[in-house]
Amino acid sequence: MSNDKRNTIIIILTYLFTTFITQPINSTLGMASYNPFVDGFDIKLLISLGLWIVISLIVYFVLSRFLFKETTKKEN
Repeated sequence: MSNDKRNTIIIILTYLFTTFITQPINSTLGMASYNPFVDGFDIKLLISLGLWIVISLIVYFVLSRFLFKETTKKEN
């Protein structure tokens, strides 16, 4: 599989998994219906964006390391 196709699949799966993981967490924290334009810009916006960034980085790391592990041989 080419690197472009592999990277595209990883990015799409990262977005999907991040969405599925952050939705229940936001619901648990009471931020499921939070809209910064209606409710005002406050700490909830930073928490929501920070949560999204941290989870997406973790998911991207796991997918890129373990899902498409390439086998390389060491040349002596």
